[in-house]
Amino acid sequence: KLSLNSKFYTKRLGVGGIVGGFSGSASECSNSGDIEYTNNQQVTNQFYLGGVIGVADAPIDACVSTGSITLGDKCATSSAATYIGGVVGYHTGSGVVVANSIFTGNMTMASTIGPSNPYIGGIVGRSSVVVDNCQSYSDIKALNLSGKVGLILGHSRTDTIKATNCKIGGNLIFATDTGVDASGEEETVD
Repeated sequence: KLSLNSKFYTKRLGVGGIVGGFSGSASECSNSGDIEYTNNQQVTNQFYLGGVIGVADAPIDACVSTGSITLGDKCATSSAATYIGGVVGYHTGSGVVVANSIFTGNMTMASTIGPSNPYIGGIVGRSSVVVDNCQSYSDIKALNLSGKVGLILGHSRTDTIKATNCKIGGNLIFATDTGVDASGEEETVD
């Protein structure tokens, strides 16, 4: 279990079950540990959290995360860009894919997570690349939270970025009147 629970402030933070930030290809990685980020740890600029990798820019293939992800109150300021994914928080690459990856843990986001528009996805929170042949069997609980949320892909940077040939088996669970854009990218799942 990776538990971050002391008070600190930082501009940018990458947290992953295996690595926080990565600039190389990753394949056949797995994380079974839970990630818990709580107790007023305020990131002020960019916050990346993934079950396997926080932020990546190269091919990701056959990576698996089975641990749960829990974010507590005020983990980031309201102006912080926040990306949370079951496998990868934010994929910034181009011309590559996130493929054959699986998330079976659950995610729980506190009602006062902090950022005004987080990107939350069962596989990738926000992506600049195609997500192909991935599976998410997780429940994502976003309590009183506004943002972009999807069981596979929370948000794509362009209309050409899609989630294809993916399978979902979880649930999006919201408190009432959250303002969450639950359409996510689920319409693109084949």
